[in-house]
Amino acid sequence: MLLILSQENDVSTVHILQWLIHWGVPFFRINEEDNISVDTLSIGPNNCREIILMKNGKHRLVLNELKACWYRRGAVHLRIKNQFPIEIEKPLSERVFTHMKAEARACEDYINFIIESLPRINTYNRRDVNKLIILDIASRIGLKIPKTLVTTKKEIYLSTFGNNQKTITKSIHTGFDYMRVNDEGKEERYSTYTEVLDFLNLPNSFFPSKFQEKIEKEADIRVFYLFGDFYTMAIMSQDNPQTSTDFRKYDNIKPNRRFPAKLPFEVEQKLDSLMRAIELESGSIDLILTKDGEFIFLEVNPVGQFNMVSVPCNYNLEKIFAHKLKTFLS
Repeated sequence: MLLILSQENDVSTVHILQWLIHWGVPFFRINEEDNISVDTLSIGPNNCREIILMKNGKHRLVLNELKACWYRRGAVHLRIKNQFPIEIEKPLSERVFTHMKAEARACEDYINFIIESLPRINTYNRRDVNKLIILDIASRIGLKIPKTLVTTKKEIYLSTFGNNQKTITKSIHTGFDYMRVNDEGKEERYSTYTEVLDFLNLPNSFFPSKFQEKIEKEADIRVFYLFGDFYTMAIMSQDNPQTSTDFRKYDNIKPNRRFPAKLPFEVEQKLDSLMRAIELESGSIDLILTKDGEFIFLEVNPVGQFNMVSVPCNYNLEKIFAHKLKTFLS
């Protein structure tokens, strides 16, 4: 049986599971939103263990029966209620609840440890890679990367980039995204994107921020990677001022042209070395194709969407991915 770890609203998971159902492949899906509890967690001598989980109080999962795992998104969360059979004072109840959560976390860590020992595609512990570390490793492997600076001082920014060079600023970790309903009942969304920096308005000191040289692009390149195979898409983002700096500022009236592409063999080799170094079996890779024909590595997203590459390029990635999961049970 396959274990699928995901989230309720993840469309890519649904499309892949449709293929598994079509082929009659047995699987057990756990969503981050599910209520997971421990029925049995037994560790004995001679490598003897038994772990049984309950999902939403009615679905039973015996971890010993699992053959492989796909970590898509989310986590195995043990839900702990802040309720006690007797009345106790608030400071004590808060301290006890904190202790209970730590106890549950120890069980979660052990469960993830066992799951990650299975044949798998990605893991919970590799769901959120550090972009600075990835850039460092990519550079050591020989991939070309943008000049990158994290600083809190304008003077250091100027000494690195000068006052003539165009630069962009972007999040160090991940973008900020917030949705709220205003007083008129309409949804408002606040998101951060990659932006061209106006250094003249940069204060003398600020929160640690990331700056990179602005590279003149021919196109954006999105790659879906799976066990050494590359499914590459070119995005003609430079044809539209709205998407030229960050193609995620989608223009739904005049969408960017997107089409299948092929990376040079040496670039694929280096990307494969990178993915192996950071222990990812699958992920979305972002690059830039410069006007001089060079490929510049930007980042890796372990939980990137399939659909945005699969549909425009007719790769049918969902079927390919599902078939890979199926082979784990062969």
